[in-house]
Amino acid sequence: MERVLIGVIVVFAALITGAAFLAQPDAPETGSKVTAVPPDSASPPGPPPAAPPAPSPPPVAAEKPLNAAASPELPAIKTADADKIAALLKAAEGTVVVLNMWATWCPPCVAEMPELIRFYTAWNGKGVTFISLSADEYKTLESDIRPFQKLKSLPFPIHVLQDANFEKVEKSLKTPMSGAIPTTLIYDLKGKMVKMREGEVTQKELESWIAPYLK
Repeated sequence: MERVLIGVIVVFAALITGAAFLAQPDAPETGSKVTAVPPDSASPPGPPPAAPPAPSPPPVAAEKPLNAAASPELPAIKTADADKIAALLKAAEGTVVVLNMWATWCPPCVAEMPELIRFYTAWNGKGVTFISLSADEYKTLESDIRPFQKLKSLPFPIHVLQDANFEKVEKSLKTPMSGAIPTTLIYDLKGKMVKMREGEVTQKELESWIAPYLK
């Protein structure tokens, strides 16, 4: 009787265990592909696009240099020997003459050019004659002299010294010369040389030198 009872209990336990196993959910198949959840179509939009850039201002025209010539035509460049220098001084009698000797390769000559330009602009045709005498070689006309004239916008005529006889040139200038440049000479109304300066000059100095001889 006891054996029968134990057997019933074992069978009953087996039935309960089997029922519990059958009640478990199925496991997912191995190797199944996992798919990401797509974003919600109603999600907030990104930041608005940036506004288009403002149009650029029109380009500003470049300013002309202060000493630019009013006309593209610059004064002529001529040669001058001792006789030509004497003729220029003779023709200028009755005016105060300022004669400046210079060269493109001379740093102090280049430095004083703005002062000479201002002086010439202020006094040309007002009882003053300005003679510019270059000591450059005439063969450098196109390579040095004319480019320098354009670069500095020199408003006065240029005479290039062409005379190997320096003693004759001194006689035409009416004074001994050391050969130093720049050199500036002042002549009175009668053509007499009354002032010589070796070295740079300023507009104010020139004006003070010519003042006693102006009509």
